[in-house]
Amino acid sequence: MFHSRFFLSGLLSLAVSSFCHSASVTVLGVDSETGGSWRTSDVPKPFGDLDGVYGTDGYFIAQYPDGDPNNISQPSYATIDVSVFATYEGAGAENHQSSFDDVLGAGPGPVADLVAGDFWLNNFGGLAEDEFFWITLSEPGTFVLGVISDVTPPNPADLIWESSDGIRVTGPGGVDSGIVDLQSTRDAVPDYVLFQISGDAGDQFTVSGRNNLGWEANALGGVFLDPVPEPSAALLGMVGCLGFFLRRRRRA
Repeated sequence: MFHSRFFLSGLLSLAVSSFCHSASVTVLGVDSETGGSWRTSDVPKPFGDLDGVYGTDGYFIAQYPDGDPNNISQPSYATIDVSVFATYEGAGAENHQSSFDDVLGAGPGPVADLVAGDFWLNNFGGLAEDEFFWITLSEPGTFVLGVISDVTPPNPADLIWESSDGIRVTGPGGVDSGIVDLQSTRDAVPDYVLFQISGDAGDQFTVSGRNNLGWEANALGGVFLDPVPEPSAALLGMVGCLGFFLRRRRRA
């Protein structure tokens, strides 16, 4: 009986936490499997994306010409900003960039590819971190943040080292994801670093990239936001079923 009650307590805590949006950042993992198919819905995404398309809620990328509105889709619940010091490099620089799905072609494959593009910052200190993007919430909520990395092929040879070799997300009250290391997945095929974030209206979260020792710049391909499944109904259903089970046991 003790173990059943302990499990019920855990479920109740999880259910309550689904309604609480105080600032938190959880690393979900690094998707190094999807490659260029980030908008192809019939390519399974390894961390359970709801519709198989990254960036359903919004994105900020460098695929279309600099300043083109197709590069930005602001989510309904937040604003994405890029550093004013970051330099755009995308359309027109295809020889120096990886490619992935056209952001406008979301759906079942095949989806045509375009340049992935990136935003880069001068950085002359190995392992130093640069702030690239800010996500500011306009209402409380929980969402998935994806950070696009590993988009610079070796042309010239050392350019592969320009892409950030680690990602960090920080937020209010000292919230810090820690560095997610990307050195083992570097192959100039886009990777996606995924975080689950919760916050209140006005909370701001910062996406930083870590420079490596091989190139005097630091680059990220962009960010995107996705919804997460609402756990409340399933959790409450589990809690209800367990409560019913415990009541039956007590009566027995």
